[in-house]
Amino acid sequence: MEQETTYEQNVERLADLIGRLQAGGLTLNQVLSCFEECVGLVKTCETQLERASDQLRILSGDGAAETV
Repeated sequence: MEQETTYEQNVERLADLIGRLQAGGLTLNQVLSCFEECVGLVKTCETQLERASDQLRILSGDGAAETV
């Protein structure tokens, strides 16, 4: 079973990928691969932030269900 990466690890990986993209010198396939991974990391980070926000709401006593 693969261990879930932390938010901080995901942000660090995202920064590394952005650095590679900014440095240039990549083939089109490498750019697309980096971009695809970036999109996945952003989605993962958003999910992790949503979970943290939910936990904070619960801990602060403001855990009432919200309608979306």
